[in-house]
Amino acid sequence: MDTQQHLFSDPEISFLAQAKLQARVLVPVLRAIRERIGKAEADQLVANALRDWSREQFEHVANAAPTDKFGHWQAIWGDAFKKLDEGFDMEVLQNDDTTQDFNVTHCPYADYFHELGEPELGALLLCEQDVHLASAAGDEAVEFNRSQTIMGGAKYCDFRIRMHNKAPK
Repeated sequence: MDTQQHLFSDPEISFLAQAKLQARVLVPVLRAIRERIGKAEADQLVANALRDWSREQFEHVANAAPTDKFGHWQAIWGDAFKKLDEGFDMEVLQNDDTTQDFNVTHCPYADYFHELGEPELGALLLCEQDVHLASAAGDEAVEFNRSQTIMGGAKYCDFRIRMHNKAPK
């Protein structure tokens, strides 16, 4: 199976729709585990499992294009933007060949997971994907920084991306 297709399964299904489908299964399971072993331990167990799954997915992305991780990252990032849902408000600070700085000031994903009472799960399912995606390209190709998210309670998500136009050696 093609890795990109695996990560972004159906191009007709938005990230929010995918997250809602995942949440329908994960939220009841997470709540049942919490009842059995306690909130802190259950949350840590699920967080570790989701992080491992996410890293594995994006390691496949990196391995699919070992000679041009930067170009591959740009293609995946571009595909990801196509799957964003309406309802985002963004303030673009800089957007050129080497720098993408923007703030997301309204996030429908955060709205949904806050309504569920599960923003930590939303952060794992959605926000962390950005970090793993950039890591797949390698620090030599892409530097990704975000110090805060709406999902985590901030007023905006600050995306700071620096792109190096050379393929890593």
